[in-house]
Amino acid sequence: MDSVTMKGVLTALANIRPIFHSEDDFKVALAWQIKHMHPAVEIRLEYPVRSRQGNRRFDILVIEGGSRIPIELKYKTQELTHTSNTGEVFELISQSADNHARYDFCKDISRIETFPFTSAETKRGFAIFLTNAPRYWKGTTRTGNNDKEFEIKDGITLSGTRAWRNPDAATAKNGGRQDPIAFIGTHRLQWENFSTLPSGTPTESHTFRFLLVSV
Repeated sequence: MDSVTMKGVLTALANIRPIFHSEDDFKVALAWQIKHMHPAVEIRLEYPVRSRQGNRRFDILVIEGGSRIPIELKYKTQELTHTSNTGEVFELISQSADNHARYDFCKDISRIETFPFTSAETKRGFAIFLTNAPRYWKGTTRTGNNDKEFEIKDGITLSGTRAWRNPDAATAKNGGRQDPIAFIGTHRLQWENFSTLPSGTPTESHTFRFLLVSV
């Protein structure tokens, strides 16, 4: 399963489920769609891994031809109420702490880079960020913000070591997120359209976009 295949899965999923109630809802739906389109693979949710970096769980693990493919997900929302054509009501809230979300996604990429693959496995994985909040793909307009190095806006490249501008403030405010993140590879970020919900008065929050990072 490569990045082209994963984009195909996300495109097919968007046609069926253009919006999700929560990150868990997104996780289950994506896992189901992968299995539906690629029935030969095996799927695990919340897959536990022990490594030198400590005990960790990965949102989805795809087992394909003897190789494990870890997938990490983020689903961050802006306030939106939507009723589907089947009558299902979605009430999304505006989630704050954008700095935490950016850091955590960068950490997801790093976690996949350090996944304990065996020498016989094809080393690959995916980090996926889905949102209807344009501030993630447009980037922050603030200057001097503490999380500037964890920016994930469209067109940016993540590489090297990224850290908070003020580590002391990060230690106090960010709940265990104070450590710098060291990337092994170089990752060019490109946001793509996922879905646009029908609305009498469309707003930016009716558009969902995704960021797919192939590791």
